[in-house]
Amino acid sequence: MTLWPGRKSWSLHARSSRILSCIGVGLLGLIVRPGSASAIVVDRAPPPHYGFKPGREGPRSLVFVLPAACWRDLRRSGPPNLRALSAAGGAGLMPGSPVAISAQNGIWATLGAGRAAVGPSVAPAPAAIDGKWRVDLSEVRSANARAHTGAAPGALGQALHEVGLTTAVVSPGTHGGEAALALADGEGVVDGVWAGEGLTAAAALRGALVEALRQHAVILVDLSAMDSLEAADQVIGAALDVLWTRGRYLVIALSPTAGAAGRDVDVRLSPIVVREIDWPTGSRPGLLTSASTRWEGLVTAADVGPTLLQWWESTAPAPTEMSGRVIRIRESDQALEELDRLDLMLLERDRLLEVAAGLYVVYMGALILAALVVGVWRRGSVHWLTAPALVGALLPVGLLLATLAGLGQARQLFVAAGVAVGGALAALRLPRSEQSLAAAMLAGAAVIAADTILGSPLMRRSALGFSVVSGSRFYGIGNECVGVLGAMAAIGLGSLLQQRPRPSTAAVLIGVAVALAVGMPWWGANWGGYVAVMAGLVSIWVLTSKRRARAAALGVLLIVVAAFVPVLLDLLRPVAERTHIGSAAALLRGQADVLADTAWRKVHMNWGLAVTAGRWWALAPLAGLAALGMLQRGGPARQVLAGKRCLSAGMWGAVVSALVAMVLNDSGVVSLAVGLAVWLSVLIFIGARGR
Repeated sequence: MTLWPGRKSWSLHARSSRILSCIGVGLLGLIVRPGSASAIVVDRAPPPHYGFKPGREGPRSLVFVLPAACWRDLRRSGPPNLRALSAAGGAGLMPGSPVAISAQNGIWATLGAGRAAVGPSVAPAPAAIDGKWRVDLSEVRSANARAHTGAAPGALGQALHEVGLTTAVVSPGTHGGEAALALADGEGVVDGVWAGEGLTAAAALRGALVEALRQHAVILVDLSAMDSLEAADQVIGAALDVLWTRGRYLVIALSPTAGAAGRDVDVRLSPIVVREIDWPTGSRPGLLTSASTRWEGLVTAADVGPTLLQWWESTAPAPTEMSGRVIRIRESDQALEELDRLDLMLLERDRLLEVAAGLYVVYMGALILAALVVGVWRRGSVHWLTAPALVGALLPVGLLLATLAGLGQARQLFVAAGVAVGGALAALRLPRSEQSLAAAMLAGAAVIAADTILGSPLMRRSALGFSVVSGSRFYGIGNECVGVLGAMAAIGLGSLLQQRPRPSTAAVLIGVAVALAVGMPWWGANWGGYVAVMAGLVSIWVLTSKRRARAAALGVLLIVVAAFVPVLLDLLRPVAERTHIGSAAALLRGQADVLADTAWRKVHMNWGLAVTAGRWWALAPLAGLAALGMLQRGGPARQVLAGKRCLSAGMWGAVVSALVAMVLNDSGVVSLAVGLAVWLSVLIFIGARGR
């Protein structure tokens, strides 16, 4: 199976008549001196159609795990073999782990499970038991059960063993337990282990590599404990010298940790290189991508396992066992330069996110305090808050459009502010509040929805975009934009319905279009956001209906039925093209505990985000007081909304959308925070304008 679309797939069926006679390869043993590496080969003869026989030339796949590194290390330090691999094969970035050992072990567990997993605090050492190398997976399984990841450690090794491919670990300077987490099967078995201080010498390490390549099909070489990237590069060079005579092979080199201790915290994406060689033909350079990210230049650690299985033309394990997808290569002669630009863009965007979030919180805090002092305590005129309040509501859209100005924190912040101010001033030229809000909110919602439908080109580069560093989302629509879009769509449609005559048909069509943009697998692919937007829009209909009880019952039924639409549509697509919506639905079939795991994981993630942003939550009581002051009997906003039922329904629809998003999304507190920020800005605008 080739990694390059369009190339002829490698098949071994033509060799079957020659290979069938070789089934039944006996037990091989290797005895070495104490203190050096040792290995035991299990009597497991591979099926003939894989073309692998111990001691003969044939296909091999190697995974090199590098010391802590980022893409700039690979480009600047000049390790020749890694540079040659990246120049002749595919290169990309992947979310790395923090420096903590337990987090690094999580990457090892992820490689073995084919889905995001957590690792044990201490990796168990392999032991020779009953003629097999075994590693105790009980602790890593318990850790994943406690974290409700749904991961099955050992899935990769099990799948390789089921088709007769043997595995080996070469780990100089360590006991090999970390690497064994990646290749052990369901019983913790690894076919060969060469590990220990005895392999730190170059000759001993080369000998172990030669033996591993002679006897096994899939070898993981753990170089993460080496002192430098250059030292690891020499080992890779030695392995490639041996491989060069063996015909077809696949090499994957990756770093589980993006930055070493003491390094700039901005370095959080690590490099990964993939090269396939089918001697005498070679591979073409390009950017790595996968269906996990749908982003050229970005893949995840969970993609490595499915890629190995696909390369060996394996159909196991079942797709539901692994959430990772096969890594592909988009050929490009300028791949390394493109990756340089991607690395710089992601770094700048991550820095901008912290600055923009801080400035936005400060701006909203000043707006809230002004509303408290002037609009609540003194009960005087707050008309001067009209424009600043609408600017606050439009700032998220400004951040999205600011990416058109290119890189640069100052430039993007200036453009974002300019877009928000310009949009607010343009909307304020309309005579009535509902007209201004309909124009501003629907225009902002249209920008986000259109960007989502077009493949999120703005969102990919915006500070209000995907959480690439944490690896939680790479495509569709992010939870930050879901919160903004849900609030803007509800308020905008409520304002639109407040017009005379009411454009009900247009409002319904706009609402359906926004919801589909968020939820459809080929667009937004955000199921929680889709249900949240639907809930907010249905709330408008319920609150404006004369028979609210009946409308509420029908509305709940409509939301429940509509919630299945993106799921069913995704399940109808080929497995390789499904988003995480379809993958999660397939996993849920017949596994009720998976639903509980998913719910627990969402709660845990939201709690972690709330704790992380603890210092900003000090504004929450002030925001609540400001909202209560505006909405209390006789308050400035209450007086306006009392006579405008549709606009009032739109405001409450925005609250419903934010609350539902908080419950259903992994980072729902983010959706809640940005959605309520837009809502509060609009509430201050309504109270300040007064009509």
